[in-house]
Amino acid sequence: MTSTTPFWFDVVFLAAVVFIAGVFVLGSLQERKFARRAEHWPVIESTAVERLFLSADPTTYRIRVKYVFQGAEYTSVAENFFQKQSTNKYVGDVVMIKVNPENPAISVLYS
Repeated sequence: MTSTTPFWFDVVFLAAVVFIAGVFVLGSLQERKFARRAEHWPVIESTAVERLFLSADPTTYRIRVKYVFQGAEYTSVAENFFQKQSTNKYVGDVVMIKVNPENPAISVLYS
């Protein structure tokens, strides 16, 4: 049986699939790199001040947290490089985070 799609369409489709796969792989590698850096950041207590809907399947949220680090107050959206559950975090909850000591406005969800 012969293909009914033009050759150029097959090439474009294959290029798109390879591009999307490459973006996914590079994104995963970048996330792991950040997670490795954050392993040695200090763990501190914060308060969830906002719950931001991220995706429906599976349901996940990003958590905006407020915290004090080295005497200064910060508010940031905690990244989730450690794949912590976010559906059980609500506004007002105490949440453990890791804070980048070089840039305290960057935090990572830790509990």
